[in-house]
Amino acid sequence: MRLLLFLTLISLTVAVDKYVHMDLKGAPPRPDYFKKSLDLFSKLGAKGVVIEWEDMFPLTGILSSASHGNAYSKADVIGILDYANRANLTVVPLVQTFGHAEWILKTALFEPLRENENYTNVFCIGNPATKDILSDLLSQVAQLHAAVTPMPFFHIGADEAMIQPGQCPEDVEMMEELGTNDTRILVYHHLRTVSKLIQDEFPETKILAWFDEFKFADAETIRDFELSERVTPVVWKYNADNLEQYLTEEMWGNLSQSFSSAWGGSAFKGANGNAKIDNEIVPYMSNNQQWRIQLDLHSGKFNRSIEAVIVTGWQRYDHFTGLCELLPTSMTALALSMKMLENGNVTSEDASLISSVLSCPNSTTIVNLIAGNDTCKYEGYKARDSIKEIVKYMKNFDDYTWIHNLENGWFGKTAEDRHFSSRYYIESLYNQYKKYLKNANRMKQDIINNFNSIFFSETASEFLFDRVNSFTDKLSKGLEDMSRIIGRRTFPVRPLF
Repeated sequence: MRLLLFLTLISLTVAVDKYVHMDLKGAPPRPDYFKKSLDLFSKLGAKGVVIEWEDMFPLTGILSSASHGNAYSKADVIGILDYANRANLTVVPLVQTFGHAEWILKTALFEPLRENENYTNVFCIGNPATKDILSDLLSQVAQLHAAVTPMPFFHIGADEAMIQPGQCPEDVEMMEELGTNDTRILVYHHLRTVSKLIQDEFPETKILAWFDEFKFADAETIRDFELSERVTPVVWKYNADNLEQYLTEEMWGNLSQSFSSAWGGSAFKGANGNAKIDNEIVPYMSNNQQWRIQLDLHSGKFNRSIEAVIVTGWQRYDHFTGLCELLPTSMTALALSMKMLENGNVTSEDASLISSVLSCPNSTTIVNLIAGNDTCKYEGYKARDSIKEIVKYMKNFDDYTWIHNLENGWFGKTAEDRHFSSRYYIESLYNQYKKYLKNANRMKQDIINNFNSIFFSETASEFLFDRVNSFTDKLSKGLEDMSRIIGRRTFPVRPLF
C-alpha cells in the first residue's frame, strides 16, 4: 500500500530549491569521492550542498589542536569548492556555534568554554573567550569559502542545545548585564553576535540557523535582536509520518510573523536509528513526501515562501556516537527522496533519470529502487555491496535455528568455561563456526578494500570494530573453546560446581 501511494500520489505545485547535506563528522570522503558525489548531487537536481565541516576543516592557530588527524588540506578544500562551483552547486558552509560543539569542547584546551563543566555539548555563550574562538573559526571557514566560490548563505547550526544556557558564571553575569533572567534573551543575543561576526565581514551573506530557538519565539523580541533581518530559520523534522503533528499550524504561523522566509530540513539517511547500517529507503521517501505537503500548506504564510529544503544526511547523531547509514548505501534513497520532495511522487520517468544518473541496469524498475535491491553501479557501490553482504550474512547466522539449538544444548556457559560437552555435537558446531568465520573474514577484507578507496582508513576500522568484530570474535572464541573440548579424551565426573 505504501509503495502504491508513492507511485500514484498527485504531484504538488510549490517549487523549492534542494540542498544536499554532507556531514563530515563521520566517514569523511576522500577528496576524489567527495567530488564524484557532488557530481551525482548536481545531476539528481540539487541546487546546492551544505557542508558541515566539523573537525575536517584545515584550521590554523589554536583551533588546529581540535582538528581531525585526517583533516583536509587547504588545497583539498579549494579543490572541492571549485568542483562544486563548476558543477553549478551553491555551497553553504555549516559551523555549529551553540550546541553540538563536542568536537571542540571535548579537549582540555577548550574545556573552560563549556556551558556545564561536566558536558561537552554546548558553549558557554556568555564567555568572551567563546566569542573569540567562534570569531576565529567562522572567519577561517568563511574566508576560504568566499575566496573560491560565492557564499550567499552561511549556516550557524544552533540545534539541540541539550544543556540549558545560564549555568556557567559568565552566562549569569551577562544576563545581569542584559537585565533579564530569561535564558532565551541570552541565546538571541548570542545568535545576533554570531550572525554579525559573519555579516560584518560578508554583508551580502544570509545566515541560516536551525529553528529550535525560534519556533515559539515572540516576534517582537526576534525583531529587537535584528534576527528577522539577519537570519532565515531552517525547520527540520525527520519523521516518516504525521509531520503536521510536530510542525503545527501554530508554529508555522508564529515563524511567519518573525521571518519573511524559511527553509526546511528533511532526511535521506542518518535519521532512522543511531546504529542503522543499511538504508531502508522507504521511511526517508515518506519523510520527504511529508515535507512536500508541508511546503504546499505553509509556504504561502511567508512573504518569500519556504525557499529551500536541506535534505540532510547525518553520518553520526553527534560527535561521540557510532556511524549510521553511510553515503554509499544511501544514494538511491537520496535520489528517490529528492523526487518525492520535488513532485510528491516518483514516476517512471523519474526512475529512468535516476537509473541513468546512478548507472543502473536498463531493467531497473521503480520497485527495485524503492526496495533497495537495485544493482546500480554509481561511485561507491562496491562499499554498498560489502555492507549489504556482511549485514545479510550476520543475519543469516542469527536466524540459523539449527546452530542455536546446538549452542543452547551443548555449548552453553558451562561447556565454554569448563570445556565439558559432547564431542559428537561440538564437531558439527565447530564446522559451522569455521565456515562462517572464514567467509566473514573474507567479507571484512572486502570492506577494508572497498571502504579505503573512498574513505580514510579510519572508517573501515571503526565500522568493523563497532559492527562486525563482535560477530567474528564470538566465532573465534567459540572455535578456540570447541577445539579444547574436541581435544579431550575424558571428562570429569559431576558435580562440576
